[in-house]
Amino acid sequence: MKLKGKFLLGILSLSISAIFMGGMNVNVKASQTDSQVSVTSIKNEYKNFKAQKKSDKKLSALKTMNAEYKAYNKSDINIVNQYKKDIKAEKNYFIKKDKTTLKHLTLSKKDLNRSWKMMLDYKIKMLKSFRKTLKNEKGIVYTNKQYKSLISKSNIQSKRYVSKLKHIKNINSTNWISYDYTDKYGDELHGFKETKGVIKNNILTIIWQLDEHNGKITYTKYDGKPMVKFNI
Repeated sequence: MKLKGKFLLGILSLSISAIFMGGMNVNVKASQTDSQVSVTSIKNEYKNFKAQKKSDKKLSALKTMNAEYKAYNKSDINIVNQYKKDIKAEKNYFIKKDKTTLKHLTLSKKDLNRSWKMMLDYKIKMLKSFRKTLKNEKGIVYTNKQYKSLISKSNIQSKRYVSKLKHIKNINSTNWISYDYTDKYGDELHGFKETKGVIKNNILTIIWQLDEHNGKITYTKYDGKPMVKFNI
């Protein structure tokens, strides 16, 4: 009887172990499934971010993901890593865009010497708009230190252009023609053209021409030759 009792006790122990282990397997599988769904959900958020055409919509999506990650209890390393990966990718979109914008709004010393009023007025205006954009991105894309650094770089360019404007002399409108054109590049971009010519008998002969595009100025000299003519 004692042997039989031990045998039954052994069977009972094995059964309990099997039930316990089975429960663990179920929990592990459930945990893995929940983890996979959560990671997939984060990936779908990133896909939605990339699908947005406007920067303000993208910024809103990044702000939401930042909030979700901050609220997450960090219990699953797979979810944590996915959040970090996608948040970094979304931030890099804005960092790259802002870097390009500032580059386009920055003139070299040589090009600043060739600059003219209309173009400088526009660049000052766009730098102001750029600083507003950075303010909206502060705390979402940039830390306070990073934000201040970009603002400082933007202010330096504005001061250069304001200083240059003070030294630009009035141009005789009868001998100059000046106009601007718009060229789409990303969210915003303008290019400008300044042309000097001599008007005689209702004919304009181009002497030289400056073309500005993405912060770069191209100078074309015609040496006063009537290479370009049209009726005024």
